Amino acid sequence: HIALLSRQDPKIPLSRLRSQNQIIEIRSSDLSFTGNDITFFFNKKLKIDLNEEDVKSLESKTEGWVAGLQLAALSLSGKEDISGFIKKLAGDNRYIMDYLMEEILDNINDELKMFLLKTSIFEKLSASLCNAVLEISNSQLILESLEKQNMFIIPLDDEREWFRYHHLFADLLKKNLLREYKDIIPILNQRASNWFESNDLSLFAIEHALKAGDKKKGLELIELIVDH
Repeated sequence: HIALLSRQDPKIPLSRLRSQNQIIEIRSSDLSFTGNDITFFFNKKLKIDLNEEDVKSLESKTEGWVAGLQLAALSLSGKEDISGFIKKLAGDNRYIMDYLMEEILDNINDELKMFLLKTSIFEKLSASLCNAVLEISNSQLILESLEKQNMFIIPLDDEREWFRYHHLFADLLKKNLLREYKDIIPILNQRASNWFESNDLSLFAIEHALKAGDKKKGLELIELIVDH
C-alpha cells in the first residue's frame, strides 16, 4: 500500500486506478468542516463561543476550508464583537491574505496570475467566456490545470464546463485586481457583458454592463427582458 499526500494530483494514471477500484481518494471536499465540526472546533477546542448564526456564516464564507477556519480563529483572538468580525470576514483578512499570497499567488508565473486576477470578475466562469474576455484560446487547459492543482477552483457541473473560485480566494483576487489593474476592469466587464448577451444570459449581461459603467446598455438589456 502506498499513501500519497499532495495538494496537486500526482502524475500517475488516476483514471485507470479508479476504473479498477485500486485507489481511495480523499479530496478537499471530504476534509471540509461541516457546521457541527466548526461548532466543536471553536466552542469546545478553542473555547471561542460561537452562536448558530456565527457558525453558519463561517461555514458559508470558508466553505469548510480548515486552514481558513484556523486563520479566522487566529484573527478572532482578543476580539469582543465576534459576530461582527465574522460578518466582515473576507479574503482581505491579513492572515488569510498572507496565507493565500504565500501559498498560491507568489508561487505561480505572471501569465497564470494575470488569468486568475482578470477572471475574478466572474461569479462563475467557463473556457469560452474566459477566452472571449481575455482574448486568449487556451482557457480550458488553464481551468483544468487549476483544478488538478487544487487552486481553490470548484467545478459546477460534471462536464467541467463551468467553474467558480473559492469565496475567500475570489475576494483576494478581486482586491489585487483592483489595486494593480484598476483601469482594465471596465474593459473586462464590457467584454463579459457582450459575451453573456450573445449567449442569451441576459441577467449576467446586465450585471457586467453596469459594472463597466455602461448604464445605457444595461437599460437597453433590461428593456429587452421586459418586452419579452
